Amino acid sequence: IEKIPSDFKELIIKHSSGNPFFTEEIIKSFIDEGILVKVGENWESTRSVASLTIPSSVEGVLRSRLDKLPVHEKKIIQNAAIIGKIFWYNILRSITDFTVDDSLENLEDKDLVVKKDTSEFLEDTEYYFKHILIQEVAYKSILQKIRRQVHKNIAEILEKKQLRGEQFITLIAFHFEQAGILDKAAEFYLILGKSQKGKNLNKEALESYSRVIDFKDRIPFNQYFNATLGISSIYSITGENRRAIKILEELLEKITDKERRLEIYHEIAENYMRLSDYKKAQEYLEFEMGNVAPEDYRFKIKIYNSIAWINYLQGNNFKLKEFAEMSFDLFKEKKEIFNYEEGLTIQTRIYNLMGVYYGLRFVLPIMKKQNYGKIVNTASVAGILGLENQSPY
Repeated sequence: IEKIPSDFKELIIKHSSGNPFFTEEIIKSFIDEGILVKVGENWESTRSVASLTIPSSVEGVLRSRLDKLPVHEKKIIQNAAIIGKIFWYNILRSITDFTVDDSLENLEDKDLVVKKDTSEFLEDTEYYFKHILIQEVAYKSILQKIRRQVHKNIAEILEKKQLRGEQFITLIAFHFEQAGILDKAAEFYLILGKSQKGKNLNKEALESYSRVIDFKDRIPFNQYFNATLGISSIYSITGENRRAIKILEELLEKITDKERRLEIYHEIAENYMRLSDYKKAQEYLEFEMGNVAPEDYRFKIKIYNSIAWINYLQGNNFKLKEFAEMSFDLFKEKKEIFNYEEGLTIQTRIYNLMGVYYGLRFVLPIMKKQNYGKIVNTASVAGILGLENQSPY
């Protein structure tokens, strides 16, 4: 700015109120339009200050700059804006019906986009917008119908890449959502929520599941159901069991399918168990058992497992052993009905319970004989979180 004509300098500073980014964009717009031209080390004007009209906001200046870009450059920056603040060369090329290289270089020269040295995608080049406002203005300049179609194209390209990282799952879900294809968006938000929950990123998982809940009346009920169970499960493991129960009871009112109702009864029982309300937990489990068909082995195994846990928490170790073994014997016979994750969870709970039983069986006589000893619990989620009514941990 020190090397431009003084009357231009005064006009720019007055108009931008000293805002550095606004100042920079006004100067760049003058350069784009040939109003300021480089002569040696300085800049000279080709028009008088009195003949100039400057938009009243930085957004207006940016809009003016983008409107005056050559057709291909404008199309490329709009497509890039739909991808996001960060965008990638191969994806941009895939959604553009002409060669992008020369125009993309020109946009770099005009300081609208910047190429990064490294990329989140393998074998691709990553770019970002010089300022978030450039991306926002470019995005808003596109008709909604066109935006939706391009979002759909981007989502489908990303989906085909079978990317596993959470940032990419988020990106796929976002683009399907913006395309208005909410069942696909919900599919990926559910995947994301499950992944985040598995890493104890509970706040983030709640946000992902809540996105699905927002789509409630516009997606298959099964997706809404799974998102609601996901939210209740997070409240369950973080000690907000009464909140989890409330959500599950409200969900129960919307369900007529027998299997889903049994699943909710089981989850409610588990939450009452965590609240040390064993009577209520037992009531829900007994109701569940009374409605389970003889061939519903999945529910029988889970019920036996939960009853074993109730007896464990109450110190009824022989009952603990009885129901844990019933659960395990039936699981070994019917384990093919479970997927890997479900089977692993059930086995872990059974081994946990049987470990308690046999550990106490062999350790307590020794402690009694020597009149001394300590049992240290080193793997308790309840102990870490300090769950309600679980002070024994």
